[in-house]
Amino acid sequence: PRSYDGELVLLPPDKWGLAASDDPASAVLAVRDRLKCPPSIHVAVADGGAMKRWALRYPTHDAALAALRTPEAEAVEEAGGALFAAWNSRPYEERGWTTFESAVTTEVVARAAYFPRQHEALSRLPPKLIEIDEAPPRILHNLSEEGGVGEEQGAGPRIERIRARINAARFT
Repeated sequence: PRSYDGELVLLPPDKWGLAASDDPASAVLAVRDRLKCPPSIHVAVADGGAMKRWALRYPTHDAALAALRTPEAEAVEEAGGALFAAWNSRPYEERGWTTFESAVTTEVVARAAYFPRQHEALSRLPPKLIEIDEAPPRILHNLSEEGGVGEEQGAGPRIERIRARINAARFT
């Protein structure tokens, strides 16, 4: 969306000490200095003053993406922080956390197929798999409805596919 054009989110490393700062103006200067932000870049605390989430506004989306490829941006991640585009344009299937959550959920459902009492206990709870890419969303009752990754193929091949998807995903 246009409202996110040029916006980056900074989750500064704890060792930068920004969360302990009582002086927001000094903290803004510290962020500018660490990231080598030119004066044209708007830098602001984005979490009501806790200074753990920052917004950086670049004049264009391309300029923001270029800022992510700088040594200063790499240093943020190496120090335990994160710097990323506010709008994640990465396809859903390639996103790390969604891939991981899907893998964990499908593994629970797959394992339950081998243990009737566990399967019975889980069936009394709310559904574990809901296909939300369809309208209306649809409850999946077994993994074979999830594109042929069902329990009939066995644990080994399923786990290898899951590992491959997690390794290929990008965690941001």
